[in-house]
Amino acid sequence: MRNWQYNKFNIHHYKQLSSTNDVAVAMAKSRDISDFSIIMADSQLNGKGQFSRIWHSPTGNLYFSLVIYHQINNEQ
Repeated sequence: MRNWQYNKFNIHHYKQLSSTNDVAVAMAKSRDISDFSIIMADSQLNGKGQFSRIWHSPTGNLYFSLVIYHQINNEQ
């Protein structure tokens, strides 16, 4: 894994993951990742598309998930 920062984005780059979305969700739930973080992989073994369709994810394309925490504004 290689980590770096670009402007306000924290980028976590992996050679291969099961799914960038699965990793991003798990890290966000455990708060192991900051706002505006990107989970990026060169390839995915179990990528998912819309409606849980299988997503073919060979090396050579861009696969990533972006974590943005929802901020609730209680001001009226």
